[in-house]
Amino acid sequence: MLGYFIDPRFTAWRMNWSKKLYIFMLSAVIVMSGCFGSGTTDGQDGTEDADDGSGGATPPTNPSGSQGNVLWYVSGTTYHQCTPTSTGANNSGYCIDDDETLADEWVMLQNYTTIHQAPNTGIKVLSHAGSLGFSPINSRIGTVCTNGAIAGWGFTSDNGDRYDNSYATTYDGGLLPFAGLECNHYLFGQNMYSANITVHWHVAYEVLGLTPGPH
Repeated sequence: MLGYFIDPRFTAWRMNWSKKLYIFMLSAVIVMSGCFGSGTTDGQDGTEDADDGSGGATPPTNPSGSQGNVLWYVSGTTYHQCTPTSTGANNSGYCIDDDETLADEWVMLQNYTTIHQAPNTGIKVLSHAGSLGFSPINSRIGTVCTNGAIAGWGFTSDNGDRYDNSYATTYDGGLLPFAGLECNHYLFGQNMYSANITVHWHVAYEVLGLTPGPH
């Protein structure tokens, strides 16, 4: 049986070369990892730990209007039932016998939501929904301002009393009355029947910044 002699110096050289190759490859992997990053982000377009301060929530309305074309909405459900006045309801199912006074009108009315308009801003409504056609006045938006201006309610009692003291004409579609003033805008409906009505309401709107004119 033949045997082979292996020089120990060759074995040591081969092991030393393998060790150097392993160290070189490990160093290369580390360097490349540093160049390309860890590959882990929080999902914000490749920017790690980015934070715009909103916490994922819708940012608050900016009265200056600098928020651009940000649109808002409010939505909900209201159970609308007319509570009869002292005159009581008749047998026809109506909540009141007659809308003789404004008090009778208010008995039928239900406010669904309120949108506050800060000074130097305007509310532009894109769409709104509310009560069905079960009432003489379907859902609409009425405005009451801190300077005493009232518009948009549109009901008058039989005795001639009217709640509105202003008639608003809008040229920019959807802009609610008295833009720039401090007001509350109410989405409301009137239910003339005693039966309970489930109203699914919704308002989509934009807040615009306004500046008092010098004219």
